[in-house]
Amino acid sequence: LGINPTKDIRELLMGIKAQEKIDRVLIVLLDKSGSMLGQFENTTKIQAAQQILHSELLPNMTDWTLGLLIFHGYRNVEWIVYPGGKTDALATVGWAADGETPMKQALEIAWGWVRGHAIQSRFVLLSDGEPTDSSKDEILRLAEINKTIPIDVVGIGIDSNSYDPLFLHNLALITGGMFVEVSTVKMLTETIFKLSPANYL
Repeated sequence: LGINPTKDIRELLMGIKAQEKIDRVLIVLLDKSGSMLGQFENTTKIQAAQQILHSELLPNMTDWTLGLLIFHGYRNVEWIVYPGGKTDALATVGWAADGETPMKQALEIAWGWVRGHAIQSRFVLLSDGEPTDSSKDEILRLAEINKTIPIDVVGIGIDSNSYDPLFLHNLALITGGMFVEVSTVKMLTETIFKLSPANYL
């Protein structure tokens, strides 16, 4: 029939451009569970986080690409800013927060995404609670498997006693990131500024 399967397949593959990966990606994983509606000086934790990410992180991304993944509800994990996409959502006023803290699912989505799409990546995890979709030991086990991707962890609200600082510290430690506890808007502002690509050491 005049068909050379090997030749035809080879020519087809030569015509398909391999998927390009993004050089550097910073993924922020933001807890949007109900406890993030808690008071944080004259605002709520979720609104403070949103405003500070907009004012301190966005202008300091340098040559890094931003992704913002939120986790809340029972198993709700959503891209608010898909890496390389528009960042308009960060300027939206009045974010709501609800439900539980599916931290494991958020991390698994982020790890899976960067493995297929990024050459270099780093995570910043902001939370005021404990995971509700997994044991902490299981998350630390997965962090060990993915430890080439640093995770900087920010515990919001030192006085709230709603999260386990040892767990968050170990999550950062395993991956070569840093753990910071913040109890004021000023501390959160300074921390996000320091963790931005332009200022990160």
